[in-house]
Amino acid sequence: MLNVYEAFQEDPEYFKTLRVNDNLLINYNCPQMETWANLMTSLNHIIYTVEGERRLVRPEKRIDVKKGSLIFLRKGAFQQGKFHKEDWQVVVFAVHDRYISSFINEFRDRLKPQPIVAESKKELLFTIGTNEITHAYFNGLLPYFIKHPPPQESVLELKLRELLFSIFFDKANSRLLSYLDNVVNDDKSAFIDIMESNYMFNLSLSDFSKLTARSLTTFKTTFFKLFNTSPGKWLIQKRLELACQMLHNLNKPINDIAFESGFKSVTHFNRIFKVKFKKTPSDYRKQLKNRPD
Repeated sequence: MLNVYEAFQEDPEYFKTLRVNDNLLINYNCPQMETWANLMTSLNHIIYTVEGERRLVRPEKRIDVKKGSLIFLRKGAFQQGKFHKEDWQVVVFAVHDRYISSFINEFRDRLKPQPIVAESKKELLFTIGTNEITHAYFNGLLPYFIKHPPPQESVLELKLRELLFSIFFDKANSRLLSYLDNVVNDDKSAFIDIMESNYMFNLSLSDFSKLTARSLTTFKTTFFKLFNTSPGKWLIQKRLELACQMLHNLNKPINDIAFESGFKSVTHFNRIFKVKFKKTPSDYRKQLKNRPD
């Protein structure tokens, strides 16, 4: 699965990229050709649409982004849909958890983040309200990408902080603030949140280690301490549980269920399912239909 954060770093000329300490400020026209792209990002994204449209989809939510829209995308996996020929031009801040944590803690007494509500724990996509000031702010960033020499990082950090001020001090974004305060200031919660929110995507253990900002070895060690099992066994169990729910509740083709529950192929799904349940997914579904009410 393509890690868009790594793509930004690998091609800084196409993805016009400016560094803001360890964070990035990027301006680009999305090169997506296919209707649907399966993507991940190992940093949080604040995405402003300059032109064009896309659909961003997570299991719990989908958002259609259009010109002038602003969203927060929590690091993790997602699907991106393209249904229009026009280019999708965006300005993106890619921001580390630790930077968000530092900002929230610096202004905690004034921000007063509230305890997280249960439904917010399930969301990784947040719509942020915009106005004329928001549009002027992002359009004002565009000249930075063609300026020579580029602006100093201290200037760009002031712009990032200005954006975080406008987002977090707006009461309309209180759910986003509560969610981030919960996950970025508690490493255990952040780790569990990433696993529970992304197991249904076909991510490798290396991908999960990047999402949790750990080496692969440290990721495996931390995982075992928190879940008392290996990540490989846990992922298979969670994906099988999700597949069973879909077989029971949805009339989707087996192929769709295999991919939507995180298996890399239908063949792999059928094999793992039969080892666990001693029957194929198709036979399992038939058995459910024939079961008396």
